[in-house]
Amino acid sequence: MAVLEAKKSNPDITLEMILPYKDQAAEWDDTQKATYNRILKQADAVAYVSDKYYNGVMAERNLRLVEGSSICVAYMVNPRTGTGQTVRYARERDIEIINFAKND
Repeated sequence: MAVLEAKKSNPDITLEMILPYKDQAAEWDDTQKATYNRILKQADAVAYVSDKYYNGVMAERNLRLVEGSSICVAYMVNPRTGTGQTVRYARERDIEIINFAKND
């Protein structure tokens, strides 16, 4: 949501989503799905790694997120998660990291 707020005051910011697979939200509750769909509608671009889930699709998505970025904006509380993996990829590639969790 922070990116969507920032977009309001800075037209140079874009939200380009790289999602693991098309049915990612199928098993989420209604509140989570509503938030997800609201964000998707406001994205400037949406791409999927795969049509369907497969073992490793999340890691592939994380790698693609980093490869297409000049800055890593994250909300990482626990470095032993997929978000942590993404931040590590970014660090290995000397990409600037902004972690909103550190600002709470």
